[in-house]
Amino acid sequence: MLKADAFLVVYSVVDKATFSRADQLLNMLHDMDVSRSRPTILVANKIDLARSRAVSSQDGKCLACTHKIKFIEVSVAINHNVDELLAGILSQIRLKREQSAVQVSAMSNLANAIGGRPIGVLTVFSL
Repeated sequence: MLKADAFLVVYSVVDKATFSRADQLLNMLHDMDVSRSRPTILVANKIDLARSRAVSSQDGKCLACTHKIKFIEVSVAINHNVDELLAGILSQIRLKREQSAVQVSAMSNLANAIGGRPIGVLTVFSL
């Protein structure tokens, strides 16, 4: 999990228990402080089963907003929004990498400005 480039947290809109587990997982990612450095998208699946829906679209949006992450509704069964999800996660990964590169460059410039050596990039994975 710590080597992941991104996180997709998927729940079924016809099963409230999966929504609760998604919330727990998002809290765990937040507590581990990994969702801040990696893109995370909350994915509501099975939206084609509208008559059986147990989790509203608004509930999903609220949960995503609470965790400051992206939200999308899909139906894998009918291929609705699946391409958009894949494109979205790739663009989020690129954006996070660009932001990280800018931060490293800014730290290097700061080190040079105060007479220090340029710093290198160090990736540390800890629990």
